[in-house]
Amino acid sequence: MTISGKIAAWASGLRLADVPEDVRHIAKRCVIDTVGVIIAGGTTGLGRKALALAQDQYAVGICEVPGTAANLSPAGAALAGGTAAHALDFDDTSYTGIMHGSAVSLPAVLGVAQKCGRSGEDFLTDFIAAVEATYAIAMMCSTRQYYDGWWTSGTFGVPGAAAGAGLAYGLNVDQISQAIGIATVQASGMKAMFGTDTKPLLAGRAAALSVESAAAVQHGLTGPEVGFEEHRGYLNLINHGEADLNELERLGTTWRLKDPGILFKPFPICSAGHAGAEMAGQLAAENGLQPSEIASVVCHVPEVVEVSLVYDTPQTPQQAQFSMPFAVACVLINGTIAPGHISRETLEDPAVQAEMAKVSMRRDDALAANPAAPEGARVVIETTDGRSVSGVLEAPTGMPGNPLSDEQLGAKFLACCAFADAQEAWAKRLLETLWAVDDQPELAGVFMRS
Repeated sequence: MTISGKIAAWASGLRLADVPEDVRHIAKRCVIDTVGVIIAGGTTGLGRKALALAQDQYAVGICEVPGTAANLSPAGAALAGGTAAHALDFDDTSYTGIMHGSAVSLPAVLGVAQKCGRSGEDFLTDFIAAVEATYAIAMMCSTRQYYDGWWTSGTFGVPGAAAGAGLAYGLNVDQISQAIGIATVQASGMKAMFGTDTKPLLAGRAAALSVESAAAVQHGLTGPEVGFEEHRGYLNLINHGEADLNELERLGTTWRLKDPGILFKPFPICSAGHAGAEMAGQLAAENGLQPSEIASVVCHVPEVVEVSLVYDTPQTPQQAQFSMPFAVACVLINGTIAPGHISRETLEDPAVQAEMAKVSMRRDDALAANPAAPEGARVVIETTDGRSVSGVLEAPTGMPGNPLSDEQLGAKFLACCAFADAQEAWAKRLLETLWAVDDQPELAGVFMRS
């Protein structure tokens, strides 16, 4: 059986009752978190432009983009929703391939589920199929793609989300395999776009492409059965011909939503900056240090952080999301990093600029020992009176080993809705609905703001 065929066979037979209760709960957390960041991201300039693009390029339909009044085709809603999900870089992260799985998979399966009249239980099943397929492909390929410069949310996310979209369309095993094949030979994304509009836009494009791959099969088009294996295909061209096919045998037995788990972000920046920023803030608080008393901050980080945070002197708010100096400075000045801080006003604040000038990064490969928490940091603060304080944070808040509680995740959701100026009563009702999404008879009207 081909790789696409193995994934399709597992996805087509998945039932929600087959998924362990704790895994279903994590999936609901992903749904809640992703819907929240879609609502927040949709109100940014980038989110509004992406919605306008989707409305211009795709047909009107019945699919909702959470938090808006838009009704689009499944692919159009996926484009707008996926872009909004990643607009603030506030969406969840999986370390199976160092990637954003939910930002691609959820908008893809949501649009199709709405068009096809899927129940909430069906939708949650479709979503789990999409992300677990995505993470299995990532485990099969390892993180090498990320270090080579590929944007793994696209290279892994497109074929995985196509499996979930195919399930939502009601395709059979052979058809889902075809959809995965069509998606696989189009999967792409290059990290050269970090710090630009293109990064979130490609999350939307990946979601839309997943939908379109499944829709193509529904309309009778066919795809390559060996998109992964062919000598001109995915594995040879993108993954150096390497693959651990045993990972596919673990579908349905090792649930990647749980192992290695999901990072839910407390800060709207690249996950690589979380440990350094949190540790710096903690050291300053514990030692009663004011910004004026800090002479320097050195963040010792592993390779994955070094290659991700590429802007030491960011010139735009988007570049600031990939900057350790900005992350640390924002926490030292403001106590946190909130969506409202991803702005030119914060970046150009003289106090923030002064602290940024004190921050530097140094690579320390010894910090990469834990594969489930590869973005740790050792922070050393030198004070103006000659003291030195330091600390190591391997798993920052939100990591699987240091998770946000359900209450904290709910608070983040409500804060995202508040950022979007949504009515509090509506936001609370939606949160309650999403915790019980598998009990919903249908999804129509669930995500529209009142």
